[in-house]
Amino acid sequence: MPAAWYYATLAAAASSWGCTLVHTFVGTPKIQNPLFESNLPEKDKALHYACWHGMSFAFFASSVVTTLPLIFPQSAPALRSAIIFGSSIYAFASALTFAESMYFKKPQLLLLQYTGLDLAAVTGFLAAYFIAKKC
Repeated sequence: MPAAWYYATLAAAASSWGCTLVHTFVGTPKIQNPLFESNLPEKDKALHYACWHGMSFAFFASSVVTTLPLIFPQSAPALRSAIIFGSSIYAFASALTFAESMYFKKPQLLLLQYTGLDLAAVTGFLAAYFIAKKC
C-alpha cells in the first residue's frame, strides 16, 4: 500500500497537469488570442505574450517535476524543493488572477481559475510536506 506522500504527490500532479492543460488549451484561445488581436499597443501585447508563455512554461515544468517522484520514488527527496517552488508559482499566479478580477470588478469570472491554481498550490505544498515526513 503506497504511503501518504504518494497520494499527496498524485493529487499535486493531477491538479498541476489540470491547471497546465486548462491554461494552455482553454486560456490561450479564450484570453491570449483575443488580447493579441486587440488594439492594444504592440509593446503591451508583446509583454502580455511573453508573460503568458512564461507562465505556460512554468506550469509545464512544475507539472513534470511533480510527476517525477511518482515514476521514480527515489527522486522524491531531491525534487522536494522544486515541488515547493512550483507550488509557489501556482500561489503567485492565483494571487495575480485574484488581483486582476478585483481590478475589473468581476471576481466571479475568474473564480474557477484562482480556485484551480490554489488547489495546485495547496496539494503541492502537502506533497512536499509528506515527502519530508517520508525521509
